[in-house]
Amino acid sequence: MARDVSHAARVEGEAQTVASMVLDADTGLVRGLSTGASVRSAGAEAMRMALTRPAGPLPAAVPVRVVCSNLPPEEVRAELPELLGNAAVPELLANVVVEAEDIFDSFVGHLAGRQQPEEFPTPADWRFLFDVAIDYRRAEPWQAWSDIDTLDLVLKVDGAAARYVAVVLGQEGIQRGLSLYPGAVLPEALHAPDPSEVALPEGMLMLWLDPPESAPPEFTAKAGRYGWPQEADLVPIALTAGPDGPTDLDRRAAHRLTLAMAAVLARLRGPQLPGDGPGRTSGELTLADGHQGSYSIS
Repeated sequence: MARDVSHAARVEGEAQTVASMVLDADTGLVRGLSTGASVRSAGAEAMRMALTRPAGPLPAAVPVRVVCSNLPPEEVRAELPELLGNAAVPELLANVVVEAEDIFDSFVGHLAGRQQPEEFPTPADWRFLFDVAIDYRRAEPWQAWSDIDTLDLVLKVDGAAARYVAVVLGQEGIQRGLSLYPGAVLPEALHAPDPSEVALPEGMLMLWLDPPESAPPEFTAKAGRYGWPQEADLVPIALTAGPDGPTDLDRRAAHRLTLAMAAVLARLRGPQLPGDGPGRTSGELTLADGHQGSYSIS
């Protein structure tokens, strides 16, 4: 795999930074990783590392098959003879491997300064999250609520409960999405004269819907891999707040954000409409891989 990561890192003196990564198909371990000024230079070095250096418990070895994810096989084939010497060139296949691309996303997130989780969402988790996010975008809940309205939200995933203050973003046309603040009340700091300068509270969950041209490329690409409409005018950026700033979602956060969007949509569409009083809207949802979720929102 190879990507232009110039938005996240720079090689001194170069106009472009490309990162290349070679993964072991059976374990997901990184066999080779390099950055350079071009796909060719970064890819050749990553492949050289993969062929000559061990990766954890895996010894260096010539592969019998190479899958090129979002990289033309002919470009890889052109570099292999010089790297392999007398060894036979392995079979080359072209196929987008979503699990591998997600690992690459994590590496780019690290380059961009975002903390990385210990347990990543699975492809099934991502697909479910984006399916619900597409519904959220199309429903436009900001037509019903502004960012001065607050929703009391209790989520349970596999019996573990969490409470948030949910704020729907977008009525003013500046930033669309959904913010989830941990606890039963908004943080006092948000009432400051300029809340944009206040650090994000740890544990906050965010879904931002931004124009594709302003979103980090790894978020746009991930959404596309998991079914986000190619012609969409907005793409989702999903993050949480860690102790040191924005953090890519872990699996628990992905489950909660998915469930929260479903809860807002149920409240929007249910018998308890905005402004109808204190009644609560509740529901259940089976998340990816059989995880059981429930919500209560008012």
